[in-house]
Amino acid sequence: MKTEIGDVRPTSLAHLVGQRGVLDQVAVALDAAHADGKKFDHALLVGPPGLGKSALAEVAAREMASGFHEVLGQSIATPADLNALLLGAQDRDVVHIDECHELPKEYQTVLYLALDQRRLALGGGRTGKSVQSVPLADFTLLLSTTDEYGLMQPLRDRMKLLLRFDYYSPDDLALLVRQRAAALGWEVHGAILPLISGRSRGRPGSPCGCSRRPGGSAGPRATPRSPPPTSPGPAASKGSTGGASARPSGSTSASSPAGRPG
Repeated sequence: MKTEIGDVRPTSLAHLVGQRGVLDQVAVALDAAHADGKKFDHALLVGPPGLGKSALAEVAAREMASGFHEVLGQSIATPADLNALLLGAQDRDVVHIDECHELPKEYQTVLYLALDQRRLALGGGRTGKSVQSVPLADFTLLLSTTDEYGLMQPLRDRMKLLLRFDYYSPDDLALLVRQRAAALGWEVHGAILPLISGRSRGRPGSPCGCSRRPGGSAGPRATPRSPPPTSPGPAASKGSTGGASARPSGSTSASSPAGRPG
């Protein structure tokens, strides 16, 4: 049973809200790919964070009925990481690299050469082994970034589609919240939708988070626990010199003179 906003993810272009210019480009590219029996075109997805670039990449793979491989650019730390990603893709699969501007320049070079030649060079360098050229599948590469100029120009030139994401309008955000709430079976009063969308700063993640519950937590509120009882100190257990009983809690300290607050 779906109970969280994050449990509801779009599965087709018809489920996506806003970004009309981007969706029109993708719809035309999908129609062309299906008509010609080919893969989806390589694409560069550009825009501020939280605007749905990763969601669109996954939807494109679903619309193509192909495999989907997604990774963050900063998680590709070694050549082996990049090789495993490229070699693991099959024909017409979608490979999505998010925050791709974090990729080192040498890895970006490997990417655009792989797209040109559909081959991957393995070995050589410091290993002392002879270079082996391994064929690659005919996959689609989708690159998402908040800084397109952090990518090398040759790699940008290999992207046939340039998809620019913009901030959402309040009407689109209100529709998105209504859509997600309906999918989860939540009752949302229509009057609060403009209030939620107006505080979202144009990003769909903000209204979806606000619609969970006050305080931003989707789960029940934690009940504060009372502190454990404190054990009596040495002065209270032994009493004062001369056999006098220990002072009750809240009285003046044993180390202070009588009548003076501790």
